[in-house]
Amino acid sequence: MKISVLLLVLTISIASARADLALVGIMITSERPSFALSSEKAKTSGWITIGQSFDGYTIVAFDPESELLAVEKDGKRQELRLRQAKVGEAKPEDPKARLRTLKGLELAYELAKNGDQQVAELLARYQQAIGPELQIGVREQYAITWLKKRIDEVATEKAAKLLAEK
Repeated sequence: MKISVLLLVLTISIASARADLALVGIMITSERPSFALSSEKAKTSGWITIGQSFDGYTIVAFDPESELLAVEKDGKRQELRLRQAKVGEAKPEDPKARLRTLKGLELAYELAKNGDQQVAELLARYQQAIGPELQIGVREQYAITWLKKRIDEVATEKAAKLLAEK
């Protein structure tokens, strides 16, 4: 009886330890893969990369073919798989679907590509400001940072309006 209770407690402990951390997102860019983790205690991590930590777990490796992420906590290694999506895929015919997935400059470039003249002009100024022939000092860097922030604000506002339309 004592052994079966001990095994039950051990099984529950292992299951709850594994349920404590979940891989909820994978983003692979040309620079490096990033991951979003979630735990009951610390909520979500935002995008973090190999070597970074969240809620005591450190990301140690990623296998892109199997989509297995290895994390380590207190010297114990654990492998995580991506959670299954709970929402359906965006339909290709939905022109707003891509806007929901973009932020910052990527969102601005998408809006400009779809004909938004104001955002296109802001992006042209931004490209001119960061051109290779310009010697960037403190004042110029401040102006570029402000312009990038303004592009993000305008693009976010415009995308929100487009997404709110039926």
